[in-house]
Amino acid sequence: MKRKKIATRVFQAVNRYKLGLGGRPRFKSAKRGLRSIEGKTNKTGLKFNIEKSVLSWCKHDYRVIVDSKDDYTRRAFLKEDGSQGFKTIKGKNRFYLQVVLEGYAPVKHIYASTEERLSIDPGPQTIAVFSELWAGKIKVAPRARVDEKRIRILQRSMDRSLRQNNPDCYDNNGVFKKGIELIRTKSYEKRVQDLKEYHRKASATRRCEHGQLINLLLSAAGEIRIEKNSWKAFQRGHFAKSLGKSGISGFIEQLKSKAESAGLKVVEVKPYKLKLSQYDPYTETYEKKALNERWHQLGKSSEWIQRDVMSALLLQCADIENDKHIPTEVIKTLEGAKQFLRDAGYVILKPSSNGDNCQPFASQPKAATTEKVRLEIFCGTDDSHL
Repeated sequence: MKRKKIATRVFQAVNRYKLGLGGRPRFKSAKRGLRSIEGKTNKTGLKFNIEKSVLSWCKHDYRVIVDSKDDYTRRAFLKEDGSQGFKTIKGKNRFYLQVVLEGYAPVKHIYASTEERLSIDPGPQTIAVFSELWAGKIKVAPRARVDEKRIRILQRSMDRSLRQNNPDCYDNNGVFKKGIELIRTKSYEKRVQDLKEYHRKASATRRCEHGQLINLLLSAAGEIRIEKNSWKAFQRGHFAKSLGKSGISGFIEQLKSKAESAGLKVVEVKPYKLKLSQYDPYTETYEKKALNERWHQLGKSSEWIQRDVMSALLLQCADIENDKHIPTEVIKTLEGAKQFLRDAGYVILKPSSNGDNCQPFASQPKAATTEKVRLEIFCGTDDSHL
């Protein structure tokens, strides 16, 4: 049964590549082995007993631990009448069971209708959001951090261990010789596991925070407009570390995937024609700004708005089908939200004593967390009931 399922997955991968629906398949070598197995039905091979929470495989029974406090899992295991992979964590191999059940999954999140719209201007670590419910900047993954100092110390220790135990594998100038097998000690392998554990924790936290923010956005609007950026170009610039910490590219992909599965829409808009960061709806002109100019002047007035929030507002009111702005709609929407933006610090008055308009003259408001935004919009409703 396992071989049949592997053959099916191989055929699907090759078929997607031939039809141009996916990239070239990369198959694992026999040396790497398999980290997961899958069965086609619950009658042969892998058999899971829901009532006893027992997995039977190869004449052995394995007790499956189900969290009794997990309300969603409990509801998923219930029948219609109401009756009742492998990962390395902390250096130890742990196995997880993923069950596919018949029927429809219980409703976990209540999403908004497609009539509600929300626009996003994404950055390396934050996103600027504008909608009828809320406007401002949100941190994408604020708690997905690793101890960089500790990792640097660990990596230097690993490098010293390799050089000390493999002196013949390096040239006189310290460059590694290709094609030579290294000797790795037990202490080196222990450091490798510690390094993997640091990154695993950060990755798990990042995925969790991405999911919480996505559920919040889809609960506020069923149609989401987002400016499409080239994150590879950002990586080549000065934002490689910031992108790695926030995982903004993965966040956008997960947002599109979850919106599609929920029947909602995520529209990516190319910035080349709308030029969101350059357009002024009061003068209907475009002015290119330097990267350090984070404030946008509203016409010829003394009021300035945070640049990313302004881009999200322009995207919210734009005619994306014809790739053009609607200045009257932008001004009307901005005037209606200006008091809220003033209170949040995203619209300010520039001091008349300041000279050059191009110089940054005020610090930006700190981006809010997902929990704070949820409290302001939904009065603290739990993520699983949005």
